[in-house]
Amino acid sequence: MRYLIPAILVMVSGLAGPVVADDQTDAVRTMAGILAELNHFPSDADKRQLDALAADDATTEHERTIAEAIRDVEHRVTAVDRQALSTLVADDSVPDPVKTLAGVLLDLNHTPSAAEKAELRRLMGR
Repeated sequence: MRYLIPAILVMVSGLAGPVVADDQTDAVRTMAGILAELNHFPSDADKRQLDALAADDATTEHERTIAEAIRDVEHRVTAVDRQALSTLVADDSVPDPVKTLAGVLLDLNHTPSAAEKAELRRLMGR
């Protein structure tokens, strides 16, 4: 009996699914998924998806900056994108998930690190 209630709590909490930030958007989840699988540059399908996100009225300006930076990656972000991403990271009004994506892009060298991939999976809700 002593272990029954904690065991039930663990089982019930597992049913709730992963914890995802309240300020998470579908755009952030999508871009996290693309980044987590990125190897040197985005695929043509990824680029189409990023272009669609950038054109979507529901996508914020901050998210649009991230989408365009991911689309333009060739092993690393461009110098122009690096400036825009650095501005996002320094801006206190930018939501943490967007800052996380920007930070991963700024550190990118061909592919995200294992730790960054784990953080991206968290943003994806996995």
